[in-house]
Amino acid sequence: MSLEIPREPAISSDPSLFPRTYRYALGYRLFLGSLSALLAGASLLGLWYFGTSHEMHSQRELFTFVLLCLAFFLLGVYLAVAVFQSKIVLTADAIQVQEPFVTKQLLRTQIAGWRVIPTQYISTLEFTPRDPHAKKIKCAATFKTDDAFDSWLSTLPNLDAQDIARSRAELETNQELGCTPAERRENLAAAANYAQYLTWLSYAAAAWGWFYPEPYSAAVVVLAALPLAAIFLGLRAKGVYQLEGRRHDARPSLAVPVILPGAVLAIRALYDLSFLHWQQLVAPGLFVTVALTVFIASADPSLARRRWPLLAILFLSSFYGIGATALGNALLDHSAPQVYQTMVLHKHFSSGRHTTWELKLAAWGPQSETSDVSVPRSLYAIVQPGQTVCVHYHRGALKIPWYFVDRCPSPSTSAQVP
Repeated sequence: MSLEIPREPAISSDPSLFPRTYRYALGYRLFLGSLSALLAGASLLGLWYFGTSHEMHSQRELFTFVLLCLAFFLLGVYLAVAVFQSKIVLTADAIQVQEPFVTKQLLRTQIAGWRVIPTQYISTLEFTPRDPHAKKIKCAATFKTDDAFDSWLSTLPNLDAQDIARSRAELETNQELGCTPAERRENLAAAANYAQYLTWLSYAAAAWGWFYPEPYSAAVVVLAALPLAAIFLGLRAKGVYQLEGRRHDARPSLAVPVILPGAVLAIRALYDLSFLHWQQLVAPGLFVTVALTVFIASADPSLARRRWPLLAILFLSSFYGIGATALGNALLDHSAPQVYQTMVLHKHFSSGRHTTWELKLAAWGPQSETSDVSVPRSLYAIVQPGQTVCVHYHRGALKIPWYFVDRCPSPSTSAQVP
């Protein structure tokens, strides 16, 4: 489906070209059809396998697995029906979207406009009705359309273009950018450059912190400083920058510097630090989260007027709040650690987007039970079950105890705990 914004809208559509029917493009039919067949086939195999009591230890377990396989089978059937039955029927004065079990239609006179909603894989074309109580019509960009469809679409208001034009008009009158139109244009260009530089710096810092955070303290400091620098820019010129990343906002965006470094901080804290009681992080982490959200809303006043985007920013800020609190508690802790020796009972790793290496340790010090702890790959490779490792236990700069595991600096490293 062509979702490009027509530059010069046509005045009307040629009635002789309609009605027209549009179905899934061949590539999507082949891919989604194969996926539905694979899903349904695997589900049937699972129904037979689990239904004949293979690896089942109780009736409840059998019922659960059979029900799960049946659900996936029905999902595969629905996907197949959707691929081959879904269609868009376009007439000169209406659009109709037919899907399994539902058909939606809007007359052209009922449509207030259309917009494109991008997603990670497939964009969606959305038609907004004039009646605020009527439901919108949405269709994924999986349909094969043509010039007639684009021409029909061009006769309707482009809501994306309207939003951008409205945002540009607001910028042209923003006194924070200067007193004259020329001065505002010059300062806006400079603001866009600052935002771009900070965005690229954030990508570089995120790659540094994710792939090779050495020196570690410097990487953490840079990651922690970038969101604060972005918020400072926004506070200096209120209303000039947007910190949300809205597509239809002509203001330079600082969304990446505000959000991305915090996410990497949270990941680093998750994989690099261990806590006896992680619940102790909640209160200080929540304080940092709320404070950061307040400053973001102050730097972008338009955000404070919209509830759901503000809640989204609060959620995303929690990554920075927890990550910065946990790492600050560890890096600012200069107290001497208590060192406990304990035995490695078992080791295992899990792979996915990020591989983690874990050791199962016997009880040690204040840890009265066996526990799993993430360790660097280098330590995982040389330590075997039955060997001894040392747990370095710290009080924490914020009085939140944390610890890490390392080899013991003595010949007892390879000895077993009696």
